[in-house]
Amino acid sequence: LRLFLRFFAPQMPAFNERLQAKAQNLDFMMALVQALEAVDSPLVIEILKTIFGLSPVFIQVEVLKTKQCVRGCDDAFLFSVLESNEPALRKEAAVILTSRESSRQVALNKLFAVRSLFGKSNRLLIDNILLAREAELTMARKHIELLSRRPFFWNAQLRRLARELLREWK
Repeated sequence: LRLFLRFFAPQMPAFNERLQAKAQNLDFMMALVQALEAVDSPLVIEILKTIFGLSPVFIQVEVLKTKQCVRGCDDAFLFSVLESNEPALRKEAAVILTSRESSRQVALNKLFAVRSLFGKSNRLLIDNILLAREAELTMARKHIELLSRRPFFWNAQLRRLARELLREWK
């Protein structure tokens, strides 16, 4: 794989076509993702993006875990995943983005600085608090504290969950 990416990089369109043909073979896709983790090439990111688009959620999670190990991963892609509806993908994207100093604050703001007029976005905020609990995103403490102090009765469940998480982290 390393030699192919070094010497046959112009053949990437043909590689992508064959990859699409093999997309139904989940064992192959998983093995390819694991093999790409050991390859140091700028083309790896593009291949992982292609695999991500062709695969079911459990392989997409593995792609994100591999992206965490691969240098040169683009934040724009990870931020788009962070806004998806799939909790497992959002969790992995959040872990990757918050582990980097350059994207940490933006990622935390996208997760927790959500306007919620009359509680319309409380479900999203609650999901994000649960994500922070599961991924142990303790660097989100300031954001969680702000959520725990939101006024008005429609934020009661949000406040309660935020306070529980803060107690767990103490």
